[in-house]
Amino acid sequence: MNELNKNGKEKQGRLIALIIAGSVLFWSVLQGAAPSLGISARYMLLIDFFTLAALAWAMISLYKIVRSRRERRG
Repeated sequence: MNELNKNGKEKQGRLIALIIAGSVLFWSVLQGAAPSLGISARYMLLIDFFTLAALAWAMISLYKIVRSRRERRG
């Protein structure tokens, strides 16, 4: 059971890393391409909020993983 739980935490950690990298990459590409694509400021603000939400979710999930590892160690 412990090995299964550890494997699940590793998968969740990889997912968190992908969410962080993907959201920041998506945000930075759109920040550079928005003027040439003609995306309005209202939509860019919406993209900013979605990126912040993704990063907040990732940080909360990462904190939960770290806290559970500390509790398991004792």
